[in-house]
Amino acid sequence: MGKNIRDRARDIAREGLWERLHAPAQIRALIRLALRDLWDGPYPSSDEWPGYCPALRQIHAWASRGHIPGRLWVDIQSEETLFSEPQGYTDEETGQYVEPLWEDYYHFEGGDIYRLLFGELIGNGLNL
Repeated sequence: MGKNIRDRARDIAREGLWERLHAPAQIRALIRLALRDLWDGPYPSSDEWPGYCPALRQIHAWASRGHIPGRLWVDIQSEETLFSEPQGYTDEETGQYVEPLWEDYYHFEGGDIYRLLFGELIGNGLNL
């Protein structure tokens, strides 16, 4: 069975966010390793893995720099992630304004965006 629309919108939004944010590879690795540590239990520190709390501090420092948008929209049909509200257009033949097809858009804001990026780290030590 295929994904429902909400799950598909989340996947599209997550991919669009990471493309736009240009997050350093180190931050993406720390997020991946922190989630692994959260799910599977503590891992010993190494050059790549400073430990759960130090990793969360680094992730928090990066996320707090204002890189992350407060709102975004996903166009389910085109699979495009928009970082500003969808706009309508004026029909050239009739001169009438045409609203966007709102049923094609899924809207995320605030904490939803952080959960897309950081998953279960939100509320498990990462508070943004």
